[in-house]
Amino acid sequence: MKDGRLHAYEVLRRVAKVREVRASLALADASAEVRICRIHRDDVGAAQAAVSTANRRSTADESILDLARCEMLSNLDALLVEKRKVASDELALAEQSCQEYALAAVTAKRYREQIDGRVMETSGTLERKRSASQQEEAIECWLGSER
Repeated sequence: MKDGRLHAYEVLRRVAKVREVRASLALADASAEVRICRIHRDDVGAAQAAVSTANRRSTADESILDLARCEMLSNLDALLVEKRKVASDELALAEQSCQEYALAAVTAKRYREQIDGRVMETSGTLERKRSASQQEEAIECWLGSER
């Protein structure tokens, strides 16, 4: 094997490392997006629960029945239910995207590890060949000096 092959593997290792880092950064961004979507969904759910509770209290209090308030709370409750559904759908998409980025990051890491193995194997083979060549030269010098 030549040093050129080792050099090619080392260049390939650097390229694989860059891809691995980019995949990790994309995964971190996707994970942050999942957290943001989860917080948004939870906030909308909490608001919807508060409006729903207020609406039940308003209709349960028979002494003062404000129809305008009941209608407003009912409409707001329906709107927040829809908004929560949209937020849940966005969260599901963000989680799916995060899983895809995680798979890409794992694939990039495995590829880099495979290239690392080839670099180690190639450099080990070259080192053994160099060592064997040096030993042959040393033996030839030693035999030449005895003559």
